[in-house]
Amino acid sequence: MPHLYIKVYSINLYVVIHYIVRYYILIPITIQKQRYIKMKKKLLFATIILVLLAGILYYISLPDYLVFNSMSFSNGANRDTELQVIVYQYWNTDEVIAEIEAEHNQINGTPTILTINLYHSKWSFRNGYEPFYSTTINYN
Repeated sequence: MPHLYIKVYSINLYVVIHYIVRYYILIPITIQKQRYIKMKKKLLFATIILVLLAGILYYISLPDYLVFNSMSFSNGANRDTELQVIVYQYWNTDEVIAEIEAEHNQINGTPTILTINLYHSKWSFRNGYEPFYSTTINYN
């Protein structure tokens, strides 16, 4: 008979240890893991929103265009000028050309021939790509 009591006592001790481990160790760890996952998702969402907002603010702050290279050739009565321009906002190309022309003529005077080349980026100019839009204005 004493052997039976020891076995029953062993099973009860096993059950008690099992419930202690389950309810006081495993379940809190699982709850913490779930909270961590939720917090991680919220943090990732907030980071994505901040990066998108920073990108939008950066894009809004860009100018319509940037004249980054100007070459002028003179021979006697003629003065030819060639402008390399980066365009950040691609709509209304004709209006951008008119703005560039007016600004250039106001600052540098009116040349005989004004050539304006529009590029998407400095990289495309430096690597030898053709401009996506080019126009020549003759003032003769």
